Amino acid sequence: MLRACLAVLLACLGSLYPPGSVLGGNRTETAHLAVDDVDQQLSPDQLQRFAADAEAALQKAIKFWAISYRTAELGKIRLELHPERAGQSFTVFQFEKRETAHRRVVRVHGIQSPQELVHKLTHALFPTDDKLVRNMMGIPTEERFGNPISFPMCGRNLDAWVMALRRTDSYIALKELGKQHEDWGMTFKGQMPVVSDRKRQHASYLEAGSFGTFLLKSQGVEKIKAFYKASSRDERPWRKAFDNDLPTLENQWLKSLEEYGRANQDEIDSLAKLWQQDPNTACYETQGFHGKTRPSERPRRKSR
Repeated sequence: MLRACLAVLLACLGSLYPPGSVLGGNRTETAHLAVDDVDQQLSPDQLQRFAADAEAALQKAIKFWAISYRTAELGKIRLELHPERAGQSFTVFQFEKRETAHRRVVRVHGIQSPQELVHKLTHALFPTDDKLVRNMMGIPTEERFGNPISFPMCGRNLDAWVMALRRTDSYIALKELGKQHEDWGMTFKGQMPVVSDRKRQHASYLEAGSFGTFLLKSQGVEKIKAFYKASSRDERPWRKAFDNDLPTLENQWLKSLEEYGRANQDEIDSLAKLWQQDPNTACYETQGFHGKTRPSERPRRKSR
């Protein structure tokens, strides 16, 4: 998910969680987060504000999904703040399994313009090895409560993107989105996920997000949570959770997209044109970087 993004912070400044206590000047804690500014990029006050924003966004996700995250039992989610990597902003979630306890870690690269933070915090609430399941939940949550410029939306509507994929013969059947990273146009270098096929990666994440939003609207939060829970025991139990198999659900979703498409032709036309020109840069274009310097390429001053 390596994508540069506009300098847009999480839009939750109006409902900050009360600041936690700073530990050693580069750590702070909130109700659910243990936040570590690994390279001391922020002052203690800035770190508290960042942590409070992240906690406020997480609280919105917790409320939306109607769950209770018990820190006494599960531990606080560790939020690590890192500089951009290779000039790009992105966020990664890892469920670190240890002998004594498991640890949920969200690593943010590019703290001045965090991208996918709410998406990955949602993964921390619902950890699973199944990329389709977690992206069906994480991407719609980012769309509601996070950074609208985040990948894969890139500032535009998920449904419009998917209609553009279909118009340009780039659509991937959902059954092809398996559990392997390669199915999603990705691989790993050491512990870091990297993009191996940018066109497939963007298309698969767009479809997972749009399909997840469709299921939330048509099936409801409780059925999505039941599907998540059952998927830990059974292989994607579509019929058990939704009373329909995947092809039926996929057809219902695509039919709803056709209705959207008839009402939003101009938007779909513009996205299809960008995708045909170069799917590798379509996200950057819709983020507004055409002919401009991307935020990650601008000189910055660090706050100590």
